Amino acid sequence: MRALFVAMSIVYQSHACTKQAASSDLRRAAQVDPENAEIKRELDKVRLRQKEADEKNRAVYERMIRTQQS
Repeated sequence: MRALFVAMSIVYQSHACTKQAASSDLRRAAQVDPENAEIKRELDKVRLRQKEADEKNRAVYERMIRTQQS
């Protein structure tokens, strides 16, 4: 289980396109081992990074819209 967890962390940190896969894998790992604090921490990190990415994307989109309206 530990090796899978480490592999998921590395994959998540290395490629933006695999964030969804890492999130999905971590959710599955949390279902298998719901008491594992390390998995919970990593899942929280994934959620936070996704929220930050969403906010950044929203800001970029808003700037694009404002620029087109000007």
